[in-house]
This record gives sequence, C-alpha cells and structure tokens, in this order.
Amino acid sequence: MDTKLRNISRSSILKSIAFILVVVMVASISGMIIYGYYSGINPEVIFTEDYVNSETYTRDFRDIVHSLDMALSGNDTTIPGGISYYGTRSGQVIASSPSISEGEIARIYQLYYQLDNGVLTKYENGNEEVILTNFSPSGSSLFFVIHSNFYEEQQNLWESGRNALLPLVLSGLVFIVLSLALITYLFIVTGRKSSDDELHFGALDRLYTEVILVLIAGALGLWIAVVFTGTGYGSPNKWIGEVVIHSREMMEIYIVTGITAFTTFFVGLGLLSLARRIKGKVLLKSSFGYKVFYRGFVLIKSLIIGENLKENPPTHTLHKRQVNFVLVSFGLVFLTMILMFTAYPLAFIPPAIEIFVIYLYFKSNKETYEEINKEYSESLQEQLKAERMKINLVTNVSHDLKTPLTSIISYVDLLSREEDLSDTSRDYVKIISEKASRLKNIVADLFDLAKSTSGDINLDLEKLDLKKLVQQTIVDMEDCIRDSGFIVREIYSEESVDIYSDGKKLYRVIQNLVDNALKYSLEGSRIYVEVNKDSDWGIFCIKNTANYEMGFTKEEILQRFFRGDQARSSEGSGLGLSIAESFTAVTGGLFDIEVDGDQFKAVVKFKLDI
Repeated sequence: MDTKLRNISRSSILKSIAFILVVVMVASISGMIIYGYYSGINPEVIFTEDYVNSETYTRDFRDIVHSLDMALSGNDTTIPGGISYYGTRSGQVIASSPSISEGEIARIYQLYYQLDNGVLTKYENGNEEVILTNFSPSGSSLFFVIHSNFYEEQQNLWESGRNALLPLVLSGLVFIVLSLALITYLFIVTGRKSSDDELHFGALDRLYTEVILVLIAGALGLWIAVVFTGTGYGSPNKWIGEVVIHSREMMEIYIVTGITAFTTFFVGLGLLSLARRIKGKVLLKSSFGYKVFYRGFVLIKSLIIGENLKENPPTHTLHKRQVNFVLVSFGLVFLTMILMFTAYPLAFIPPAIEIFVIYLYFKSNKETYEEINKEYSESLQEQLKAERMKINLVTNVSHDLKTPLTSIISYVDLLSREEDLSDTSRDYVKIISEKASRLKNIVADLFDLAKSTSGDINLDLEKLDLKKLVQQTIVDMEDCIRDSGFIVREIYSEESVDIYSDGKKLYRVIQNLVDNALKYSLEGSRIYVEVNKDSDWGIFCIKNTANYEMGFTKEEILQRFFRGDQARSSEGSGLGLSIAESFTAVTGGLFDIEVDGDQFKAVVKFKLDI
C-alpha cells in the first residue's frame, strides 16, 4: 500500500498538475486583488458588520463636520443627504432648510451635535458629551443632526459591499491555503521518482546556481516593472451597491493576471531547482563562484603543498624545497627593499643570505636528483629482470612441454590405428588427438612469442614482394577459408610491393591475422584483404565485422592471452595478435589495430625497398 501511494504521489503527471494549479491559483489571487481594488468596496466590511462601529464611519463623520464647517466659510462643498444643519459665522447663516434653526434642532431631535469654536459636543436625551476639543477652531457655531435614513443607506451599501467582497476573499484564502499545500508537496517530491528513492536532477539543474538566482530575480523584476510601474492604476470606483469595472480596468486585471502567471511559472521552476540542489547538498557546489574558488584553492594547495606528489617522496621533497626557496627569496627581497629606505648600510645582508640560500638549494637538489636516478635505475633493472625471468620461464616451460606432448600425440596416433577399438573409444581418441594438437600449437606459439620478445630469434631478412606473399598465404589457407563459409575479398596493388623482411615470419603474421578473422567474423559477412602502396610504405590490411560486441581497447587486445570474445565461444589461445605484433616488430615493420564499433581492422606496414 505504501509503495502504491508513493508511486502515485511521485507521478510526473500529478506533479505537473500540481505545478499548473499553483500557477493558476497565484495568478487568480493577483487578479482578485486588482478586481477588489477597482470595485471600490471598503476592505473593512470583511471585519466589521455594522457601519456605525467601523473606522470608516468615524472618518465619514469627521468629513461631514468638516464639510459643514467649510460651508460656513463660504466654500463650495457638498453636504451629504440625510443631514439637517444650522450654523453661523461672522453673522453669516447656513441652514439645510429655511425653517430650521438652532432652537428647532434642540427641541425636535433627541440626538444632535454642536460645533462651537473647535469644540464638538454630542447631545443625546438631554445629556451632553464633548467628542472633540480641537476641531477647526475657526470661530464658527454649528448645530446638525444625522438622520436615520443616512445610516440606513450607508448600512445597506456596507452590507452589499460585504456580500460582494466576502466570497472573493474566501476564494482567495482557499487558493492561498491550497497553493501553500501544493507548493509544500512539490518541494517534498521534486527530484523523486516512483521507481526508486534516489534524487534525480533535471536539465535545469545543470545550470549554475547563480544563473537560477538571476532568472528568478529577473522574472520578479519584470513582474514588479509591469505591475507597479507599467500599469497605471487609477482611483477605485465609488461603491454604489454593485461592481462597476470599466474596460481599461479589466485590461489591467488581465495584464496583471497574465504576468503573474508567467512569473510564477519561471520562479517556480527556479525554486524547485534550488530545492533539488538543497536536497542533494549541492547548492553551493553547483555555483560558479564555488567552482572558481574551489579550483583556485585546489590549484594553490597543489602548488604549495603538492598533494599529488606525496606518493613519490623524493619528488615531494623537491616540491617543498622549491616552495620554501621561493618564499624565503621573496622575503629577502622584501627585506632588502625595506632596508634600502630605512637602514641603507644593512641592505647588503639579505642578498648575501640569498646567495647562501641558493647554494643550499642547488646542493640539496643535486642530492635528491641523484636519489631519484638511483631509484629509477633500480626500478628499471627490476623490471628488466622480471621480464627476463618471465621470458625464460615461458621458454623453459614451452621447451619442457614439447617432449611429453610429442609423446602423447604419437601414442594417440598409434592408439587410433588399433582395429579392435569400439566406436565410442575411437571418438574419445579423436577428441584427445584434437586437443593434444591444439595444445601443441599453443606451446609452439608461446615458444615463438618468448623468442621474439627476448630478441633471441633467427631472422632471414630478404627482399620480397608483399603482394605475392599475401596471395600465397591466402591460397595455402584456401581449405580453412572454404570450411569457414566466409567470402574473402582480395584487393591488390597492380604493381609489386617490394619490402625487406623475413618471409617466414611475415607469412606467420598474415596467417595469424587471416585465421583471427575467420574465427571471430560475423556469420554472413565478408572479410577484406588489401595490399597497396602509400608513399614510402607497403601496407597489408585485413578488415572484418566481429560476431560479438568489441568492448576493448587496442592495448587490451594486443595483450597476451586476451580474448576479445569474452564469451569464448570459439577456440583460440589469445596469442595470435601478440605473435603477429611481435613478429612484425622484429622483422622491421609496424603493426596497428583499429576498432570502430564492430569493425575490426589490422594494418601491417613495411618500408618499401626501392
């Protein structure tokens, strides 16, 4: 069950849907905010149900008083409806109606207000309460009443605004909560796959950390430029009980929503990439600054400490001595400059010390070089000794195996001639004979290889035609070629290809290469044999397509006993190419191997004998 839930939660489709939902919801939230702004609805309606208990009412009340006071000063101002008033200033009288007066207001209404020389007093049921003491001390005297129809109208507008704005706010809160939940989910599952618990990085994670941060900052900068600079927000519309949004304002809402979606998409990708780097603990390591600093640190450390030279003590000693010499020399030069400006007669002392330091430096280096040469000579001698021992061992073992092996082959031959052998016994004798013959060939190959490697080999160098030698070898191997089922395509130069070499050894080289191609070629493919001239060289080349995947290098295939066919599906000792390379070298030629996919190519080159 846990595995199934993990597979679902880490599904690429689910992660993509979650990411798209976050982009849509964040963009929608930005559109809702601009929409609410242009609607003109007071946000306070969400937190306060009654208009008279709101901060808005307090501000409106002060505005009403201020408007009345301004009207007494002769200014052209608008007095809201639903208010009765009477006031005087310097003998000037204003009133909401001709029949209203100060006495009428005090007699008829149980709740009214008086503004007298900056002091605002509230009268209610015969009780008075000073509300303000420093409101426009302009010498005016004013009585006014706010009727219930004013409050009812404002309360209706207040409630209609609440009813219009509350669903928008609730939707925004739901979007915020869902967005935070999806963002948390994305940060948890980013880089994870249902197939395993490993952390997987994407193409974006190959960018430097600084590039990701620049992309995030650039997207946010573009958003700020468009939302706060490029979009010229006008004043919100007056709330009249319904939302009135003009076409220009709707266009701004669409622009803000679109640019927010664009920004959220790219910022989200960048933040998820940073989250994966934090999970993988490579946030700093994947930054350009860290790599520059680290490489510089490693370089300086390598130059000063010589970490990579510790395995070779003499070389490491030379390095440390060199660093110390440079530091001491720099210090002496610096000391010389100081003494030249402060105590000139003493300025000769650092150069004298430098001469002594140089003497010690070269003397110590000479001793270290002698030690290195001694170790190198000893190592070379050990390698030569080991190589000679190996060659002698192979030679002696090959020689010692020849006599008993020859006896085994002889007795097997005699045994095969017995007439009273059963069919089963005769089959066994045949198998023994084949295996003994193969073992004899391997021993002979070992012996020849050991002799050619050691240089203890007799050569009969002569002028010969490489083309004729190859043709003769192919003719001699005609039976093997026919039995293999492969087609050998021969391409020869029209002219003779005269070289100077040992014909018998070179015959063995060509034979081994053709035999190698017959053993390891792909069924149904062709083998190409070519002899031509190239500048001063005579070249023999053989190409074939292998019947196995050639996952080896040129150096590996030329090692003794190495089999390119790791499945060992065909017989072979692994010595054929080694013998071909060795015989070519001792007879004065060059041997090379080229591997291109499953194409195998062997090239033998000799200088032309002109």
